[in-house]
Amino acid sequence: WGFQVQEAIDGRDAVEKASAWTPELVLMDLRMPRLGGLDATRELKRDRPELKVVAVTANAFEEDRAAALAAGCDDFVRKPFLAADILKCLN
Repeated sequence: WGFQVQEAIDGRDAVEKASAWTPELVLMDLRMPRLGGLDATRELKRDRPELKVVAVTANAFEEDRAAALAAGCDDFVRKPFLAADILKCLN
C-alpha cells in the first residue's frame, strides 16, 4: 500500500516522533506507559489540529470511545483489527 511507518514505545515517544516526522495518520494505543494515549493525543492535536489520530484499544466500552473522541481522536478502532478497518478511517 506504500505507507511509511514508525513505531513508538510509549506515549511520550509517540509525541516526539510525530513532532519530528509529521505523519498524516497516527494509530494511538490508549494504554501506554509514561504518557497515555489520550494525553498524547491532546498534545499532538494542540500542535497539529489537522493531524488524523485513530484510537486503538482492546476496550469495547462506549465510554472509552467517547473519551477518545473527546480527547481529539478522529476515529476509534477496537483490537484486534484488520487492515480494512484502518483503511476505512482514512476516508
